[in-house]
Amino acid sequence: MADQRAVMAHQSHARIGRKIINFDTGGYGVCAWAECDADACSLYQTRHHEHARSIRCDSPLARHITYAFCTERHKLYWDNATGPNALESIARTGRAWGNLPVGDRGTIR
Repeated sequence: MADQRAVMAHQSHARIGRKIINFDTGGYGVCAWAECDADACSLYQTRHHEHARSIRCDSPLARHITYAFCTERHKLYWDNATGPNALESIARTGRAWGNLPVGDRGTIR
């Protein structure tokens, strides 16, 4: 019984993701990062708000776009290059595009 508990302590749950299917082309969706042509995965999606902050997300006037990426790293690149994160990135490095958030540079491949 102790051996079984030791094995269970080292196990972690798998994250199951699927490739995004593009019904317009009949193939897989492509990563939304500009320099990548890999297949997008459902694990790495981000939602972009195209409506004013004064409009609630559940309102019929709200508009959203979901972007899918091939890896967590490309998703973080995108998230850091948009919105208020882009302004912080410009202040830190002088550019908004192609930077990871602070603290994530050596952690994710």
